Amino acid sequence: MTRQTAAALQGRWLVVTDLDGTLLDDDYDLDAAAAAIDAQTRRGRTVALASSKTCDEMRELARRCRAAPVLIFENGAGIAWPAPGAGGDTYRLEVAGEGYTALRGRLRTLRRRRGYRFLGFGDLSAREVAEHTGLSREGARLARHRAASEPILWLDEPHRLTAFRAAVEACGYRLVQGGRFHHVMPCTDKARGLARVADALGGDGVRLRIAALGDADNDLGMLRAADVAVVFPRRSGGYLAVPGADGRDRAVQAEAPGARGWQEGLERALKDAESAGAPDPRAAQGRTDGPGAGETPDE
Repeated sequence: MTRQTAAALQGRWLVVTDLDGTLLDDDYDLDAAAAAIDAQTRRGRTVALASSKTCDEMRELARRCRAAPVLIFENGAGIAWPAPGAGGDTYRLEVAGEGYTALRGRLRTLRRRRGYRFLGFGDLSAREVAEHTGLSREGARLARHRAASEPILWLDEPHRLTAFRAAVEACGYRLVQGGRFHHVMPCTDKARGLARVADALGGDGVRLRIAALGDADNDLGMLRAADVAVVFPRRSGGYLAVPGADGRDRAVQAEAPGARGWQEGLERALKDAESAGAPDPRAAQGRTDGPGAGETPDE
């Protein structure tokens, strides 16, 4: 980043958002989501998308944006940096860990040597991934284009999962329970991805103010690390709590997911923060990154 670019961001907001259940509702309107992102960039705000999705899945949305957002994909296992003026078609990838091919090799070795029974996305066809996930065939194809992490279906006895987890950790990875799938991934998360993006965009002493939006446990780390947190109603009911330095929930509650609810919740939160001066909760809590308790990788 050039000194001139960094200076232009002085005092600006970095908006980092989850996708499913936050910017996207059940209608999955990518055009409306892109319009909401474009509205933020027109206001001089930088937008980053943070998701459990693969980079290829997220680029389906990025291509619809006039100014390509930064992509924090596979729950922080990778970051895609947009090339200047290239829209959502050209990205430079930064991947944590050894990469997907090496990870798949380690999993095959564990399966062969210790007899664990599981299936990863790399073991399944696009049709089979679609059957297990409810994705379309094209969506399943994009979900199989992985860079650094592997969702697995555990087919073995439940009591063997503890030993499998220890074996995965001995390889330098972590095993996290999601919804239907367990995820084998590098030792990172959305919050660490956000910290990396904020550090890169805030070079040369620039202090970016961060607004984070999400709905699920795997969003908690980045919500806690942000100056402003906006949460969305959970499918199970209620809202995720984001405790501040005094222990009280400091999150702004949006009325509904989807582009319209996302814009309303974000603008209300930013207006309140700018009026109040937005004290830095990260300094008060003594943290700038790291996972929230009980985070899981599924959106």
